[in-house]
Amino acid sequence: MTPIIFLVVLCAAVIHASWNALVKSTADKVVSMTAVTIGHAPLALLVLPFVPMPPAEAWPYLVGSVVIHTGYQLSLMRAYRLGDFTQVYPIARGSGPALVALFSIAVLNADLSFTLGLV
Repeated sequence: MTPIIFLVVLCAAVIHASWNALVKSTADKVVSMTAVTIGHAPLALLVLPFVPMPPAEAWPYLVGSVVIHTGYQLSLMRAYRLGDFTQVYPIARGSGPALVALFSIAVLNADLSFTLGLV
């Protein structure tokens, strides 16, 4: 892994942990989660003129992604209201890849075998 990729991944981890800590620490989880979500809009609006619109075939996947992500955020807010950050955050962050892998195997018949050799 190149140093720049490592730094980008590390930066993403810090950003995710920061906004999750922000949501957990505020009294009104809905307002803070909405602020974090809407906070992405200015960057998206800046980039939008420079990228093509997704093809029609992609829209059902985009809508599905929005529905799933909204469910995730609602569940996360409830979990933060009921549990400790040090327990909820690792479970929330780790469950996504595990659920995608299980879905891929069960529904898509994906082969997720891999080798442990380092390249």
